[in-house]
Amino acid sequence: MDLSKYKAQAESSILEELEPGTYDLEYVSDEIIQGENGWKALKVLFRVLEKPNFFIGHAFTLEHDTSEAAINIGIGSLHSCAIASGFPDGFPDDSSSMVGSKVRANAIKDAKGYI
Repeated sequence: MDLSKYKAQAESSILEELEPGTYDLEYVSDEIIQGENGWKALKVLFRVLEKPNFFIGHAFTLEHDTSEAAINIGIGSLHSCAIASGFPDGFPDDSSSMVGSKVRANAIKDAKGYI
């Protein structure tokens, strides 16, 4: 496929940054990721509806061998996200049920400059 006609659009969107603020997000996809110390998380990709070229990824910790606090924060955050997305009983049995749901959330820039 010839992508040359999309090049100018891509170059202009690269220069644009997502500013911290409150945005409407759409739950696009998820996957399980794993790391050290038995860490397992649900990595979710959200599309910023006001700026469709922007996506925000977030990992909700589900398991960790050495940090019960990380598990509590991850599961609690996922539960809150599900309720705000229209699941009154919290997250469903299968995360794929949340694909397409929408939530309004704050995008905050961290110390490293990531949102």
